Amino acid sequence: MPRNQTSTPGTSVPLVTLVKDKLGTHVVLTALVYVFRCLLARMFRRSKNIKYFLSLVPGKHRLGTYRFLPIFFCIGGVMEWIMINVRIGKETFYDVYRRKQSEREYQRRIADGPVVLDEPAAK
Repeated sequence: MPRNQTSTPGTSVPLVTLVKDKLGTHVVLTALVYVFRCLLARMFRRSKNIKYFLSLVPGKHRLGTYRFLPIFFCIGGVMEWIMINVRIGKETFYDVYRRKQSEREYQRRIADGPVVLDEPAAK
């Protein structure tokens, strides 16, 4: 059997025939193969770029992958600072968090019903 007409597992029907029957033309199969090859080529090219930039970070021999820890620590600190200090509209992230927490507490108290406090003892 030719290389491009291998059968699917468990059947003796060639794969190309199955694709032709389902999609209608051989052109679609050729286009899919072309797109797949282009995507793979792009992925490997990007992978080389990423590997190059990651290799620029010092400490690979001593620290291994832990050399990226300070970078992510700084990113986390910047995110925290933004959440506290940067206002979007009139609110920061923590203003929204406190308001939502207060609303949940209020809804919980309403669901529990009225709370009767004991009267203070006579003096």
